[in-house]
Amino acid sequence: TSDMFGFEKQVSIWSKQLTALEVTEAYGAGTPPNLTLHSAVANLVGYWKFDDTDTTTTIIDYSTAAHNGVVIDEQNFYCHRH
Repeated sequence: TSDMFGFEKQVSIWSKQLTALEVTEAYGAGTPPNLTLHSAVANLVGYWKFDDTDTTTTIIDYSTAAHNGVVIDEQNFYCHRH
């Protein structure tokens, strides 16, 4: 494992390597997209959005896999795959 330093607005995990066209479709506008509308959504394994205003301890997985996460503290979260 390795640490990542910085701030993330969202994290997505795909079951395949996205093509350049698919990456452009998802992120080409430069704003966080709604990946549940992406043409390769069938390959979306996990999709978590981090909302700075959310005060709950659950991080919702917006993919169909529904691997919700739990906030441990300001810097850590945990997702359990069933």
